[in-house]
Amino acid sequence: DLISICRSSILLRWHTSNRNWRAVMKVSYKKLWKLLIDRDMSRTELRLRAGISSVSLAKLGKNEGVTTNVLVKICSALDCNIGDIMDVVPEKSGELCDEL
Repeated sequence: DLISICRSSILLRWHTSNRNWRAVMKVSYKKLWKLLIDRDMSRTELRLRAGISSVSLAKLGKNEGVTTNVLVKICSALDCNIGDIMDVVPEKSGELCDEL
């Protein structure tokens, strides 16, 4: 069972199996969009160069998870490392805390 609380605008969940609190994490692709701007490259151009689907691109645009394979293709197309295109950040509480 999971119990969720909010502390300092970060959503935390209690994991009964480990008996500890953990921050709920999410992915952010802000670095990818900034990199595209710096390189004057459109999202469509990235999709074509990397050989990824429009569905994967849409997921990236919504900060949703994609396969590692998609991320590797993007890194290859942009000649960069995964840390150059994404971050894993704590989920901000916002609306989620209002529901708890």
